[in-house]
Order: sequence, then C-alpha cells, then structure tokens
Amino acid sequence: MTSPLKMVQGVFLALGAAFASLPGLEALRNGVFVPPEREDLYAGCLLAFGCLSLILVCLNRKRIGRARRAARFVAIMGLAAALFLIGYITLFHICILQSEGEQVVIPLWATGPIAEEIRLLGGRGAVANEYSPWRIRDWVQETSLVARLSTEILLLIAYVGIFVSLSSAFGVAAFAVKSSGDHPSVE
Repeated sequence: MTSPLKMVQGVFLALGAAFASLPGLEALRNGVFVPPEREDLYAGCLLAFGCLSLILVCLNRKRIGRARRAARFVAIMGLAAALFLIGYITLFHICILQSEGEQVVIPLWATGPIAEEIRLLGGRGAVANEYSPWRIRDWVQETSLVARLSTEILLLIAYVGIFVSLSSAFGVAAFAVKSSGDHPSVE
C-alpha cells in the first residue's frame, strides 16, 4: 500500500511535469496568450526550459532534503511566478492589440511611423481601432530591430518564467516530502 506521503510526492511531481509541458503544448496547439505567429517559439522555449528545470531539480534532489530550505525555495518560486504573470499580463496588454479581429504586436519602444501615429491618436488602442492590421504591421517593420527584439525577448522571458517557476516549485516540493514518518520534517 502506498503511503500518503508517497501519494503527495507523486501529485507534486505530476504538477511539476504538467506546468513544464502542458502550457507549451497548448500554446503550440491554439496559440492562446502568445503573440501571433510565435506559437512554435513560445512552445519550444517553454518545453525546453520547463524540462530543464525538472532535470535540475531531479539532479539536486539530495540537496533539497531539508524541508525548511525547500519551503523557502517553493515560496520564492511562487512569488517569482506571480511576478512573471503580472509582468506578462502587463506586457501583453500594452504590446498585443486587436485590429479588425486580428492580433498585432506593437513594440514596447515603438519608433518611426507607428510611434507618430500613437502620439497623434493618443495611444496604442486608438491606432489599433483606426488602422488595418496590415498597415500596422508595415509600420512596425519600420520600427528599429532592437525595439522589436527587446519586446519579443521580454514577452518570452515573462511567459516562460511563469511556468518554469511553477514546475521548479512543484518539483522541489515533491522531493522535499519525506517518505518516512507521518509528515514531512521541518528542520
């Protein structure tokens, strides 16, 4: 018969694996909450870094042993996930807009014609409401490469950070659960 602690450990490992893989597969399948035409990049990065985080947790499972150290790490990773989530939602809301039913990405630091239109119309949302997606994309292409790449990198780091933090937290929690005794030890 399996002990309750082994079952808890199994649940935590399953949750870690789920956070390391399922959001990436969902991004690949539906492109939900990722920039348009970037589903493959986001899914690939999320799967790679999520699996890497679990591999690192497994390789360091003997060092995780103490419940107090593990609890601190889990709390830090939970806070990191929350901060990454807040950052991603903010960036997503600022940079990814709907224009005639299509998503368009306007760099965080827009330059050139798109920056001028944002200034003239009073905001990014007004530009998305006023112009077609192809017009906005043309203007965005005239924005500096550094601005476009910086926006892409920040969005990607925030997105991947959410799920890697959660998968690491659950992986560490799984290995911190002691199989002996009725409850995990707190040292």
